[in-house]
Amino acid sequence: MKPRRPFCSRRWRAAIAEGELFRLAEQQGWTLYGRGDKRSLHCPLPGHEDHHPSAFVTAENWFYCSVCTEGRVWTMKRLCET
Repeated sequence: MKPRRPFCSRRWRAAIAEGELFRLAEQQGWTLYGRGDKRSLHCPLPGHEDHHPSAFVTAENWFYCSVCTEGRVWTMKRLCET
């Protein structure tokens, strides 16, 4: 069984406010780079040693990693289930 991320409680699986993923990511200690509606970060997913930021989070609460998500964006719920 994979360990759950602390912000993935049922409370956060419901619809969250726009931009909430930025706050949650920073709360987890993930460094976000850039400003505006799309910010990059080192991929937090297990098994991905990310030396250069290859993941993005958006104000619409989407997550994308150019290596791990295979050309698709993930919702906050999908990110929590990983």
